Amino acid sequence: MISMRSLVRSQDGPPDGILPDVNSRLRFAGAHRAGPALLVPKAAPIRQTESFKRRVAGRLRSRGVGATFDVLVNGRRCADRRTKHHFLGETAIVKRLLIPFAALVGASCVAAAASSEPLAIEQFDRTFAGVSDFTCVLRVHEAKGAQILDRVYQYSFMKPHYVRTLVLDGSGKGSGGVWVGGNQVSAHIGGFLSFVHLKLDVHDPRAVSLRGVTIPEGLLPGVVDDYATIPGKLSETDGGKVAGVETDRLQLDVADPASNHGVSEQILYLSKDSHWPVRQIMYSGSQLVLDESVNELKVDVGLKQSDFPF
Repeated sequence: MISMRSLVRSQDGPPDGILPDVNSRLRFAGAHRAGPALLVPKAAPIRQTESFKRRVAGRLRSRGVGATFDVLVNGRRCADRRTKHHFLGETAIVKRLLIPFAALVGASCVAAAASSEPLAIEQFDRTFAGVSDFTCVLRVHEAKGAQILDRVYQYSFMKPHYVRTLVLDGSGKGSGGVWVGGNQVSAHIGGFLSFVHLKLDVHDPRAVSLRGVTIPEGLLPGVVDDYATIPGKLSETDGGKVAGVETDRLQLDVADPASNHGVSEQILYLSKDSHWPVRQIMYSGSQLVLDESVNELKVDVGLKQSDFPF
């Protein structure tokens, strides 16, 4: 779920024939993405009745996600949220709740809306539904104004809601945290005091990335879900090769960058073979604020609850 003070790039460089303006943008920015940040009007707020929450909870469980409704829905809307990358927002939840009933009620408009979801997202959803756990290494370059942060993270995830992170390289090397659902993380620093764990709010500045991405928001399923839920213009094209992998490319032109941590454009490459994310790039105007690559992805490795000490 990096060379210090330098832009993180895949070994093969940018995909051939795509992002023709990436190099010029990189030269202009001199910096990576904002991991945490469309033209479609925002949907009206959903009335969160108890019966609605129960339906949502049931739908989440069917996806293997066991976090609470408030964390997954309300939490991802808070001001501290990085972009997205946080499980299901209201729009996605409503769509997923309605899809099973479309045939029964004859809601052709609902079926049409569901079929408009990019194939790459549908393929990832089906793939992830059959996975019990996964681990990966994320090489992340973030920029926020004049600040730059390069890090390498190790992410471990086990359904329904167990997450462990560790900073392998970069600022804060050796530090990490564990999230087991709810509003807190158990965090520790690196070095000889790594055995000292602190319970922090999930949005505590000490527990988030440079651009405010929380531990659960950094999960790959949440990254993919952002492209289906953040309002804006979403397109899907062939992504060419990224780090030697044939990909599908999703591009999201954000409708309201101000509500998305200033991120105006975000691009995601997913493997055509495995359907998992390979690389994500984000811009705030002309500045590259996030460049994140996924490495050493392993699924169904046999993680246990004891691997997530809280």
